[in-house]
Amino acid sequence: MTDSELTKLAFKAAFSGADLGQDADMKKHFNPLTDDGDALRLAVKLNLIVASSSEFSESSSTLSDEKFNFPSLAQELWANNIDKFSATRRAIVRAAAAIGEKLNEELNKS
Repeated sequence: MTDSELTKLAFKAAFSGADLGQDADMKKHFNPLTDDGDALRLAVKLNLIVASSSEFSESSSTLSDEKFNFPSLAQELWANNIDKFSATRRAIVRAAAAIGEKLNEELNKS
């Protein structure tokens, strides 16, 4: 999955109830893969649990509401070219994108 696809799914997961016409500017500038603030807002909005160790970053969530109930887990190992902050942002976005995919599946069933 491309970074653009990850970001779109993450946005959908976090702001699925929002009026995207009103939030078009926010959507245009939303990039949690590179922006610490966007990644933090995404983690808070989705109640993600973020953990970091000396070897990897992990982001997980059990998102539950009346319609949806599913866990999401993403883990990013650090490579020589990936710093700890980048790995953590990517783990957050991957967990959020997994939630976005599940939302798509659930909505398509309806």
